[in-house]
Amino acid sequence: MSQASIARQLGVAQAAVSKYLSNRYSKKIAKVEKLIESKGLHREVVGLINAKKTRREILRRIDQIASSNYLLKEVLKIS
Repeated sequence: MSQASIARQLGVAQAAVSKYLSNRYSKKIAKVEKLIESKGLHREVVGLINAKKTRREILRRIDQIASSNYLLKEVLKIS
């Protein structure tokens, strides 16, 4: 799947996908990413992208994950 395709599905610029994939983003984002990976939450989002779900479906699930009490508490510790 191309960066442009992923960007379209997520509603972000291709450059943002490129920056993320090449690890050129802020340290706070890196910490949040590690938290998400440690809980396996990224697998579900990747699965939605691979299944060619709509942007709305993908963003709804990302919002649900980001809104979870546990994740919010952990992100606030990082800030």
